[in-house]
Amino acid sequence: MEHIAISVIVPIYNTKPYLAECIESILDQKINAPIEVLLIDDGSTDGCGEVCDKYAARDERVRVIHQENQGLSAARTVSYTHLTLPTKRIV
Repeated sequence: MEHIAISVIVPIYNTKPYLAECIESILDQKINAPIEVLLIDDGSTDGCGEVCDKYAARDERVRVIHQENQGLSAARTVSYTHLTLPTKRIV
């Protein structure tokens, strides 16, 4: 994979009706820089994990982290350890 310039972190918990639209919106952005999309499945019980896995299988920019439900803050925190970027800036 080429040098990543932008990482997009998406914490997910039981949002299946909106998830595909969210992911598609991110992937469709016209950005002139390599991106990675980290989908953090925080123990969803509505099939979000499977949706995430399908996107990861078809697009190398997408990575999925599955974890037991720990809340939004923990989902964000776990994502930081998986970022490809050497310098992390949180906005």
